[in-house]
Amino acid sequence: MPGSDVPGSGSPASAPRPDLRLVGTALAAWGAAFVTLPGWGWPSAVAVALSVVVMVAALVARHWQWAAIGLMGCCLVLTTGFRVGAVHDGVTAQLAREGAAATVTGVLTSDVRLSPAQGVRPESATVVLRVEQIRARGRVVRGGPPILVRASGELGRALATVPAGSRVTLAGRLTPPEAADPTTGSLTVRAPPVVESRPGRWSSAINHLRAGLVRATRHSSRDQAGLLPSLVVGDTSRLPMQVVDRFKATGLTHLTAVSGSNLVLLLGFGTMVATRCGARGWVLRGIQVAAVFGFVVLCRAEPSVVRAAAMGLVALAALGRAGVGRGRERSRGLRHLSAAVMVLMVVDPWLSRSWGFALSAAATAGLIACAGLYQRAMRWAPGWLGEAVAVPLAAQLATQPLVTALSGTLSVSGIVANAVAGPFVGPATVLGMLAAFGSQLPGVIGDTVGGVFGWLGGWSVEPLLQIARLGDALPGGSLTWPASPAGLVIVSLLSLGLAWVMPMVLRRPWAVVALAAVLAIALLRAPASPGWPGDWRVAFCAVGQGDAAVLRASRSQAVLVDAGPNPKPVVACLRQLGVRSLPVVVITHFHADHLTGLAEVLDSFPVGRVVVSRDAPGLPAARMVTALAHAHGVPVTEARAGERWSVGEVAWHTLRTGPVPGAVLPTATDEAANPENSSENDASVMGVATVGAGDQVVRVLLAGDSEPDAQRAALRALTGPGGGGTGELRVDVMAMPHHGSSRQERRFWQAGGAQVAVASSGVDNDYGHPAAKAVELAHSLGMRVVATNEQGSVALFRRGDRLVVVTNRAPQR
Repeated sequence: MPGSDVPGSGSPASAPRPDLRLVGTALAAWGAAFVTLPGWGWPSAVAVALSVVVMVAALVARHWQWAAIGLMGCCLVLTTGFRVGAVHDGVTAQLAREGAAATVTGVLTSDVRLSPAQGVRPESATVVLRVEQIRARGRVVRGGPPILVRASGELGRALATVPAGSRVTLAGRLTPPEAADPTTGSLTVRAPPVVESRPGRWSSAINHLRAGLVRATRHSSRDQAGLLPSLVVGDTSRLPMQVVDRFKATGLTHLTAVSGSNLVLLLGFGTMVATRCGARGWVLRGIQVAAVFGFVVLCRAEPSVVRAAAMGLVALAALGRAGVGRGRERSRGLRHLSAAVMVLMVVDPWLSRSWGFALSAAATAGLIACAGLYQRAMRWAPGWLGEAVAVPLAAQLATQPLVTALSGTLSVSGIVANAVAGPFVGPATVLGMLAAFGSQLPGVIGDTVGGVFGWLGGWSVEPLLQIARLGDALPGGSLTWPASPAGLVIVSLLSLGLAWVMPMVLRRPWAVVALAAVLAIALLRAPASPGWPGDWRVAFCAVGQGDAAVLRASRSQAVLVDAGPNPKPVVACLRQLGVRSLPVVVITHFHADHLTGLAEVLDSFPVGRVVVSRDAPGLPAARMVTALAHAHGVPVTEARAGERWSVGEVAWHTLRTGPVPGAVLPTATDEAANPENSSENDASVMGVATVGAGDQVVRVLLAGDSEPDAQRAALRALTGPGGGGTGELRVDVMAMPHHGSSRQERRFWQAGGAQVAVASSGVDNDYGHPAAKAVELAHSLGMRVVATNEQGSVALFRRGDRLVVVTNRAPQR
């Protein structure tokens, strides 16, 4: 194995081999829980039958290891089946399936998680409630499995003010859970929460500790004050969305959640400090146990925290940081990990379908297999630096196939960012814990001690913020990669190859410098999928749950129609398309999922003018667009039905805009109460663009979020006196109105006669876009359907008589 000739590692003959005896049993436990989790069915029956066959055959052959695998499979199928039945087959689950209105009394088991507004989705809050009593349909149910509480808008903000551990009464409507959900259903809150009693002493103490950490960061910058509690206790409530997006882009998201690798870095740093201070033997072990206890207490003993603690301790033992420290203990690391997986599957079988658990287990396996080798290979560097680089690097390589399966990307900056960020995680976490506990001292002393440690902790996370900012700004930070079986096999082989050669590289300082130079060059070039974007004429950028269409006016100029809900994807897409300036930007209507990226677009590209819909100009979003454009010296004009204009190879015809006759546009108050307003959707700018020249022309219909009323109004206008007839609607490509919602007018689609229908929507969006009804409508009219939530950005052009579709396969959530 690479690196075996490093001094201290032993020769290949003497190096202890990994203990793999329990790996098969752990995988059997994981697999049995996975197939049984939705409940009893044919997959669980097949799993039981297969386990019995394996067990019987192994007993006959006296192969005890295979017998244990079969026995474990049988046990996990049975225990998981009974656990799922207890959660999903009770009285509460039945009420949830009936959609009953209910009044529920229970205890909040954690802090309420607030999700910011995104696009037309309002701000929302979720929390798990330990049920004490449910009143519904004249029945009183006492106790039972936990339920998930959901609230949005003002109700969500009211729920977020209730501290964890409080006993509350909530009124709302029950809805059934997903098949593999660990809760018995969810409650959509319809009235403000009623607090029956405050948290008990233990919960209050934890709340005070966490509040003390937040209070201790009052002298830090906004980003620092948001990141430090997130890093230490997983509290992301004050973390700016811009920072969240940067951490996602650079593969540092795990730092904002409770993870085993965070615990390893925390204990590694704490152990180093304690050892330098003279701690040895049981004193050192006591400090480590106290650190783990403080970690679990501050983060609350939720399933994710228990998982992280278990995985962190397993990895720590394998790395020799728990008082053991030689190759023999590291060789047993996989056995420890396998035992932990089996125990966790029995305790919480729902972890078998958790991506977080899969990532945590993979990262721990990577630490066991590679981190020690990497650290010893860097013997030329200080020990603390070698460990800080080895731990995140091993975890990144081990988890990359899973990350690719989740995101459809291959992170280039993530490898560098995790290695560079590693040295700062441990000190920042320790300082954050000291700030939390120090703030509990009485009076001015507590404020002073906590404030000092909080301020130091804030500056300790500043390098992490700068690393994320730089990594996010690099055009080659991530490479689009297909999440297909073949693509995942290739990325797995690449990760294994890198893991194998990395000790050879890390052993030589000059090789590390050369690798850094290669990565730097790769990061400075924006990547794209092979063949993307081709000789494109029309493109639909994958911007999540929103719209951003690009019409090519020349080699470096384009017309942008809508700017999406997030700034980074639309800017990155425009740059990949080679766009350097935007003579015209059209904002079809004033919903956030169509215009939030406008500010970044105006900052990044020269813009000639902004065209907006004839909507209610007094709405806040309309005023914001106007103010943004004027701040950049860009004129704003209103679209007019029937107008035609051209820019380079783009010829635009506005079919209609403004309210449908008889519709009542909302006031600012109405918009705040109901951001998804049909009359505003119907006021969208609707246009047909002819793009290209000669035999390369592509015609595209862009209708914003138009719903059936607006679609019928467009048909009436075209067929009425002075109209150009429905021939004006004949196109090659149609952007599905309203992201492919179920509300469509068949005659409008039929008049368009498009070959390709493009649905611009986000991965796993809550609206179900594109709706099955819209997809079926497109297919019935002979259209090919392409969706950005599945295939990423889409580019179209002509090759002879054929319309060519090229996808970037980088879907956005």
